[in-house]
Amino acid sequence: MGKIHLKNKEDFIIWKEFVLGQLSDGTWENSKPLNHWEFWWKADYVIDGTLGVEGTPKKYRYDIVSLMKTRELLQEMKDLIRWARSKYFTKEYSHIATFFIDRDWKILSWKRDMLFKAPKVNVYSIYRNRLAQLGVTADNFNKCVREVWDIEVTDEDVRGCLRDIQKAMSTFL
Repeated sequence: MGKIHLKNKEDFIIWKEFVLGQLSDGTWENSKPLNHWEFWWKADYVIDGTLGVEGTPKKYRYDIVSLMKTRELLQEMKDLIRWARSKYFTKEYSHIATFFIDRDWKILSWKRDMLFKAPKVNVYSIYRNRLAQLGVTADNFNKCVREVWDIEVTDEDVRGCLRDIQKAMSTFL
């Protein structure tokens, strides 16, 4: 079993919620060697201020920074960094976090428009039953979303995280 060392929680969320998926099912899905992504998916992680990997991955050179090539991917990564920088990036709020980072529900691509450009539409109301089971009220969900969207994240912030991850994947400890 391997282990990847990451510098901070921003690197972690981009690694866990974005890069891993690109390794197995996205950008590098058909790369050689076969099953190159398995090491990374099985690897533990630690956020300890260092960058590097313990273990022997089948492949360790990826152009991670190239993930900035499209505006959609860039925006998705900015959204993840916003969440990581917020005071809500805790276990206590993890049930709300799923609504920020669950791309299967496409929340990332349209929640900003729903909350700010069409204020009569409430994201909470769409998922009321699931959120209610988690004990989340409309008030605390909407407050959380609005506060997270106020956090500024630049293209350079994203580039920095991707560079960190690229370095972590190719630096052996």
